[in-house]
Amino acid sequence: MIPAGFETVTPGPGLTMLAAHGVDGAGLASRIMTPGDDAPPRHFGRAGLPAVALADGGHALVRSYQHGGLLRGITRHWFISRPLRPFAELAVTVAARERGVAAPEVLAALVARGYGPWYRGWLITRELKGTETLWTALLGGVSGHEKQLLLRRVGRALRVMHVSGIDHADLNLRNILVLHGLPCPKVYIIDFDKARQYRGPLPAARAQRNLRRLLRSVNKLDRGRARIRPRDWQCLLDAYDSHR
Repeated sequence: MIPAGFETVTPGPGLTMLAAHGVDGAGLASRIMTPGDDAPPRHFGRAGLPAVALADGGHALVRSYQHGGLLRGITRHWFISRPLRPFAELAVTVAARERGVAAPEVLAALVARGYGPWYRGWLITRELKGTETLWTALLGGVSGHEKQLLLRRVGRALRVMHVSGIDHADLNLRNILVLHGLPCPKVYIIDFDKARQYRGPLPAARAQRNLRRLLRSVNKLDRGRARIRPRDWQCLLDAYDSHR
């Protein structure tokens, strides 16, 4: 099912795109398939994301789908999964935004057909200008009251996501973005690949699974717990529990 506000575009042979109304899908697809030098990569996630300049002066970030683990060296960016991952992520991200989750604006999702059932895919979102990952913010020396305020904002954002019925499949310190500012920072959640949406609030067991996944990310990146000490993590949880 195509989300409201989107349309199917066929920008070229073997290409299918879901594009938001008003987006030049054909032009965007052309620049994805033939990358240029619009802007340097933005360093979110495990690798930089190519940026494409938009007519309104902003930039779109282009994320290609790639296998991890053992499959990375075998199938790399080719998939046979159903539903098509870019279109599924587009749908759940749009739903999350409609339910009040602070998520990026999705502009389009593109699929390029290969041999038989194989395909490659890309998700195109509007850049959240001025943001950095939560992990980068913590590495930058945010501390004291500012850190406590930031972690409380993270806890509240996660509670909103769960109350909205969104089950994030890979919650980690690099999939939370921070926009510093007064009177308080803004927090965004990104990368809804493999996420699921429920009709009502997320079941408690699933919500706790999300939080445990985030804690694993903390323990992996911050092994000595110098950036997020146990009391800092408790601050996040307290904000999560109190924001009902």
